[in-house]
Amino acid sequence: MDGLGTAKALAAELRDSDAQLILFGVKAAGSDQQQVGPMVATYLVFRV
Repeated sequence: MDGLGTAKALAAELRDSDAQLILFGVKAAGSDQQQVGPMVATYLVFRV
């Protein structure tokens, strides 16, 4: 799964949660693209 697919899946799960803080790392297996956190924030309409 690429960063976009991961972000969509995480956002779908987090949308119904009552989480007040969501932390994402910088590194992923095979890349350092730092994409997932900002994309999840976009899907959940949070400012980054």
